[in-house]
Amino acid sequence: MFAVPLQALIDVYKAMPSKPKIHIMSPPPLYRDGVYGMLQTAINTDLQRLVPEVAAANGLDAPIDLYGLFQGECPISYGTPGVAANATDVFCDWIGHDGTDACHPNNEGYGRIAELVWQIIKRSETE
Repeated sequence: MFAVPLQALIDVYKAMPSKPKIHIMSPPPLYRDGVYGMLQTAINTDLQRLVPEVAAANGLDAPIDLYGLFQGECPISYGTPGVAANATDVFCDWIGHDGTDACHPNNEGYGRIAELVWQIIKRSETE
């Protein structure tokens, strides 16, 4: 379900005459099952497995690990192999404006994402 649109997007960039360096990212964890109609297992398990597979199949660098970045600040096991999904909010100070959005990063979270992406891009430019 996710692989086809991700592959289509990668193919668009691969076909560009400028031949840009392509980076893909794993999504941050979903901290509550069902928020915005999303399944915690799809985000926290399926996509975490799929994104590296798609990167490898396309000869890309390892994905930028947003899941791991957020896990370091706000660990969650819900919706991962062997752990049921969670239908109540799990607080994360990098998610939502008041910590209860359960999905979207707040300014702090987006800032941390930007720092990580910048580090990866700088490193890849020197390789």
